[in-house]
Amino acid sequence: MADGKDESGYVLLYALGAIVLISILIGGIFLVARTIFFQVDKVDQFKRVKEVEEYALQDGTTQIQKEIELYLAGLETIDFGNDVSIISRDIDTLFASFERYESGIGSNKQFSYKTTINKISKEKITPYVLTTLNGSYGWEKDTSMMNSTKATNAELTFEIKTEVSEQQKGGDSKTSIAKASYVYEIQWNDIDIADELNELDVWRNVVYSYYLPNSAGYLSADEWMRKMNILYRFNNTQSVFNFTDYDNTTSYVEGYSNGHIIDITDGKVLNFTSTGKAIRSTLTFEGSLLFENGIALEGSTSSSKLVVNNLFSLRRNNASSKNSIQTLDIVANNGTYIDFAGQEGYLAIDEQDASFSTSGLLINHTPTVGSIENGGVVFGSGQLAVQTQPDTHNFSFANYSSSASSKSPKDSYWNEFVKGSAVIASSNFYAGPLNISTDIQSTEDDFRQINIDGNFLLTNAMLDSEKGEEGFSYFQDSAINIPNSPSTLSLDGRNTRFQVAGKSFIDAPKTERRKSLTETTENVTKFYGDKKDWNSITLKNGAVMDLGYVGIEPFTLSISEDSIFSAKVLPELAFFDTSFLANSVSEGTLKGKVILQTFNQKDADDLKAELESQKIPVSVVTENEKAENAEVTIVKPSNSAGSGTSQIISRTFNYLNEINY
Repeated sequence: MADGKDESGYVLLYALGAIVLISILIGGIFLVARTIFFQVDKVDQFKRVKEVEEYALQDGTTQIQKEIELYLAGLETIDFGNDVSIISRDIDTLFASFERYESGIGSNKQFSYKTTINKISKEKITPYVLTTLNGSYGWEKDTSMMNSTKATNAELTFEIKTEVSEQQKGGDSKTSIAKASYVYEIQWNDIDIADELNELDVWRNVVYSYYLPNSAGYLSADEWMRKMNILYRFNNTQSVFNFTDYDNTTSYVEGYSNGHIIDITDGKVLNFTSTGKAIRSTLTFEGSLLFENGIALEGSTSSSKLVVNNLFSLRRNNASSKNSIQTLDIVANNGTYIDFAGQEGYLAIDEQDASFSTSGLLINHTPTVGSIENGGVVFGSGQLAVQTQPDTHNFSFANYSSSASSKSPKDSYWNEFVKGSAVIASSNFYAGPLNISTDIQSTEDDFRQINIDGNFLLTNAMLDSEKGEEGFSYFQDSAINIPNSPSTLSLDGRNTRFQVAGKSFIDAPKTERRKSLTETTENVTKFYGDKKDWNSITLKNGAVMDLGYVGIEPFTLSISEDSIFSAKVLPELAFFDTSFLANSVSEGTLKGKVILQTFNQKDADDLKAELESQKIPVSVVTENEKAENAEVTIVKPSNSAGSGTSQIISRTFNYLNEINY
């Protein structure tokens, strides 16, 4: 895995199951009554009973916490069910004879104490979900009725009593009692490792035919890109938008004629800006909106909105090199397709308080010729939301005329297609400050949020701009000796965040398909080309890239101080090539925080050992917030279970609720 030129096939039985949630240990002490626990270095300095009581309570709760953590760490599989009955039984057994005793402590050896548990209450409570706000991680109660994370949260309340005896002058003994209520929460989630692995194993495939494991109902990036191309070419005849008759002061609908949907194209450069006809209300297209000559879109009011019920696209074989979308809410129900045919130019999106929402995003053959800030797709401010749009399921291809393709793209994989996936294919995507013109400017501190609800792929492979899927390849010609231009993804600014909820794959050019995990255990050379052919990710000035479960092939990572690259690693480090970290260290570009969340403790240990063997700075922490710059941080998983588990510990939390002296 450390060698970027080789890959090791790691056989992992799909019947074993995969992760649904981030498995991260959140441990904390929340004191309701008052802050009392402090580190005591020398117990022989105690002079007051209360000091001993506080120490005894601290010792008791610390020991309870250790016992629970040892119990959880020893579980090879987790199957608690969906109530607290099983864990209640185990906890009762674990603490059946709990007692802490110490004597001869204090300044005159005058104190002794005994701490016991009077009662343990167990209750199923509302589970928590992990949220990310302003680059930080936090848990919030799941107030929904659906419990989409399939979580069960058990609250264990320990009623603790400590009896302190003080030997007084004259031989008399005085006894005092202190009580506390200590709460320990354990949350677990139902998981299916098979589904997690299958989805990534299918999604990662592009260009080459592939093995579909266990008839998994997932869509590969290859099929996803081809379907996007089918949408673009679905309607054989289009109608040119009548810009002259367009009334921008009121809601306007286009793309429906003689009872049929028709796709609309521009015919020439249309000026939807303040110097022409800026969109003031809602402009709706019943079918696709296909810009072939360039984009100049601008909203002039808070109610300005562009709605495209099928595909929104910009392709520029002969189009303007300067394209812009400004302060305009856009909804593209069935997807967005951008293709510059390798030509110099840019699409600048500067939404400010507006948003661009689409059920899928393909940026194909749109590299930058000059600087990353002025070529390809550049995002200056606002929100880019790649997610299922509410109206996508209502769209019917049967409403097109007979001139459209006969086979509807809306097949059994349609929901997978429109779930909010994004592919950057031999293209440049930049999110950060812009200074393109007097009208298109943004600052480093501007808000930039890119949310991808589905899957994500960064790859050299691309569709041919003219022939579409017929020219689908990693390489520029049939001789297979010059890879396509690598994709570049750059994020700049502390308020710039790129987040993927689904599966992510960072691809490398290859001459044949990489085999599935279940197909081989042999090491096979797959990756082609030199570092200059690798895709790249650059994070600057506090930018955050938060990927879900990820597969990684060799790529170039450059990360500046206080920027964050975060990802979750599949069981047994499947599909995880560490050469990008070794290269980043050797090139001196690992200056920020790389945070990796492993499936279980064994994976954390294996990953740590591998990174240390390559002289990569690495640490293991319990919380993301403890990550340091210029090193790889492995978040210690609360999950101890192997890949055969049906559930996973996702959260633990403890606090002192009541103290009575």
